[in-house]
Amino acid sequence: MERHVICGRCGKELEIKKIVIKYFDHEFRKDVPCCPECGQAFISREFAEGKVREAEMELEDK
Repeated sequence: MERHVICGRCGKELEIKKIVIKYFDHEFRKDVPCCPECGQAFISREFAEGKVREAEMELEDK
């Protein structure tokens, strides 16, 4: 089942776009839904809790 996400600012349907997410010293490249008008990106909870948690654990180990 495909999920359509609508931008809360513009009301446009989000389109998949590759973005760079920087979190402290870590950089992630990820295809995420983005608004074609304002550029607002939708970051899923799974990504935020997964990749960002990995980066936090690496920082704690240093």
